[in-house]
Amino acid sequence: MLTTVFSLIESCGVTFDWRGATVGSVEALAKAADQLGFGYIWLPEAWGLETFSLAAHLLEATRRIKLGSGVLNVYSRSAALIGMGCATLNQICPNRFALGLGSSGKALIENWHNETFVRPLQRTKEYIEVIRKVVSGERVDYNGKTLNLKGFRLFTTPMEARLEIFVGALGDKNLGLAAEVADGAIVTLYPMSQLRHASDVLKSRSINAEPKTLFAFYPLALVDSVTQENLVKAQFKKYVSFYIASMGEYYAKNLAYLGYSEQVEKIKRLYQNGNRKEAVDAVDDELLRELTLVGSPSWVAEQTLSRLRIATPVFAVNIGDKHETESSINTLKRLAQLLNE
Repeated sequence: MLTTVFSLIESCGVTFDWRGATVGSVEALAKAADQLGFGYIWLPEAWGLETFSLAAHLLEATRRIKLGSGVLNVYSRSAALIGMGCATLNQICPNRFALGLGSSGKALIENWHNETFVRPLQRTKEYIEVIRKVVSGERVDYNGKTLNLKGFRLFTTPMEARLEIFVGALGDKNLGLAAEVADGAIVTLYPMSQLRHASDVLKSRSINAEPKTLFAFYPLALVDSVTQENLVKAQFKKYVSFYIASMGEYYAKNLAYLGYSEQVEKIKRLYQNGNRKEAVDAVDDELLRELTLVGSPSWVAEQTLSRLRIATPVFAVNIGDKHETESSINTLKRLAQLLNE
């Protein structure tokens, strides 16, 4: 039975809300996920913890779980520096780091990193091509539309195995790019009923029909009563409205494209007019069911098993303080036990 548990759990990942997370809380979560047998822990990067230094620490603190950047943007670091970082982590613990890469959004890139947000799709493509050259130890002579490099190569031990690279993708163009130049895609706030669409785009655009992995991130909560469920739903509705209205246009645009334009426009309008509470209330139960895993333990386990046929579920939990961290670890333990039954 233990083999069965690990085969299921290894097909799942863990991530966390970056807001308020600390090195200590992430380490506690990573160790628990490692011991329970989860396949990946993904490290988000926005304007909190920095990923490469955190990943180096966690690789030493854990035994077998793979760590992924979920996701690094292609503006705040050079492609060469990201490649150097991946090669360095591979020397610390070979073949345990996966690179999640994406463009992020205009507000973060320009107002936090002071870089110009231009040609995000092309830049992501060229970053992936350059990073692969760097980590393999090739001489990097590259003349692209956003990157021009020449005359250097990595002056340390390169990676022997292929670096896993996944594109943070929402729209079909980014999913297509992931299929063409990466090992798969990462989707966040992606309606569960539309995962088949994302998977089909990956398959149809894949070069030489190579299989691609689709990681799907969903906030997780196991609830044991109606009262508890209502409290959690209220918290998650705040999360959804924040991302739709405040984290650039990409989440809102993709949800509108996938059939939720009416809800998205209402949430954005209320939020931008200062009616934050009404914007939260505008996240109806239907949309919440599509974007989060909130329910009884048996229901969540059933949803997890059904989604394993289409995508690799990644469970997002809160670790903003000691209480949240302990509660999230207990939730993962309960989930592991459920998948064992």
